[in-house]
Amino acid sequence: MKTYYVYLHTRNDTGKVFYVGKGRGRRAWWKNGRNRHWHFVAKKHGYEVHIWRDELTEVQAFEIEKERISFYGRNNLCNYTDGGDGTSGTKRTEAQKLHMKEKMIGRKFSEQTLEQMKIAASQRSKETRQKQADAIRGRKHSKEHKQKISAAGIGRITTEETKKKISDAHKGKPKSAEAVKKMAQSKSKQVMCLTNNTIYESQREAARQLNLKSSHISAVVNGKAHQTKGFVFVSVQS
Repeated sequence: MKTYYVYLHTRNDTGKVFYVGKGRGRRAWWKNGRNRHWHFVAKKHGYEVHIWRDELTEVQAFEIEKERISFYGRNNLCNYTDGGDGTSGTKRTEAQKLHMKEKMIGRKFSEQTLEQMKIAASQRSKETRQKQADAIRGRKHSKEHKQKISAAGIGRITTEETKKKISDAHKGKPKSAEAVKKMAQSKSKQVMCLTNNTIYESQREAARQLNLKSSHISAVVNGKAHQTKGFVFVSVQS
C-alpha cells in the first residue's frame, strides 16, 4: 500500500534541514519518539514540517529516506542512523515495552498534541481499524487489571456530549446471545441493600422499589461506585 511518505524538518532560524524521516499518517508532526538531539534543536530554534515525497510503499520510503540523509550528510542532521531501519511491525522486547510504559506514566499532553492525535486516529484506514478490533476481540483481563480499570473510573465525570456519543455508538449494535444471557443473569441475581438491611430478588426489583437506576445499582455491586443516592448494595451469594 502506498501510504508512506518521506518528510523533512527544517529549522525556523536558518531554514536548513536538520532531520529526515519516513512515516505515514501524522508521524511527521509527532514530537514523541524523537531523540535527544532532535528535541534540543526543535526547542531552541523551532521547526517546520515538509513532505518531500508521498504516496510511497514502505520500501520506497526507506530508500528515499536513505538518499536524503546521504544528500544532507549525517553530520548536519539529528538522525542517528543512515535511514532504512525501524521497519513497521518490529516486535519490541519486554524490557523495551516496560521502559516505554514507565516513560508514559504521568505524562500530560498539550491540547495541540491531543488534537493532532485525534486527527491521526480519524485518518486510520478501515483495514487498520479492523486489525485493531480483531487484536482486542476476545482478550481477557486479569483480576488485578480489572481492579485497576475500576479504580481509574471512580470519580470520573462523563460529559453529556460523551454520554450521547457512547449511546449513539451502541444503538443498533447487535449483541451476542452469550452477552444477552450474561446481562439477564446479572440483573436477576439477588442483592442486599446494606443501608436498609433488605434483600431484593434482583437489581431491577431493588431499583423499582427504591426509585433508583438498575445500572447504578450494578455499578455499586461490581465495585465501580461506592453508593447510589445513599444506598449501598452487595451481591447475595447463591
